[in-house]
Amino acid sequence: METTANIMMPGLDGAPRPARQRLEKAWPETLPRGLFVGELLLRELTHIAQDDFRGTALPAKLAELGEPVLVRTDPACEEVEAFLRLPGGEIALLDVSHGDLSTRPPAPSPARRSCGS
Repeated sequence: METTANIMMPGLDGAPRPARQRLEKAWPETLPRGLFVGELLLRELTHIAQDDFRGTALPAKLAELGEPVLVRTDPACEEVEAFLRLPGGEIALLDVSHGDLSTRPPAPSPARRSCGS
């Protein structure tokens, strides 16, 4: 098997230090949200519904709803962000914060209106 890259080349340095520092300051809950938004764009979905209510979502129970793509939680499971693929192929983002549950499934796009209607 041949080597396809020479890591000793001086032009193959890592990212500049400021770029690495910026990533270190990223909030962990942005990862499930980012994947969710990426999937929305891939599917060309333009609207998101939102529903908020009191509740919890333990990470171990999320698999009962669908396939967990990425789940982020704090050690006490009081804060959970989860990107799920549901059994019918739909996607959803769940955001739990200290007993408040927010869901964000894609919503059907409203009918386009012509100007003046």
